[in-house]
Amino acid sequence: MTAFQQLDPLLEDAGRMSGACRSGVTLRIVTPLVLPGVLAGATIVLYQAMKEISASLVLYPPGEPVIPVAIWSLSYQG
Repeated sequence: MTAFQQLDPLLEDAGRMSGACRSGVTLRIVTPLVLPGVLAGATIVLYQAMKEISASLVLYPPGEPVIPVAIWSLSYQG
């Protein structure tokens, strides 16, 4: 969300005034500016998810698996 908030609307207006269509402005101006922020956010989410899975695998009570343990078991079994 922060990556989109930092994007100046004047950049989109400049692209539109230069003759680009809306999809062209999105593809050539907005996407390259927002992509690093989106990738950083996805990396942080993935990191937090991996921490949760490892903690759940170590600390779950026997006989009562929690959702991350059940997902891990199903993915391990194929």
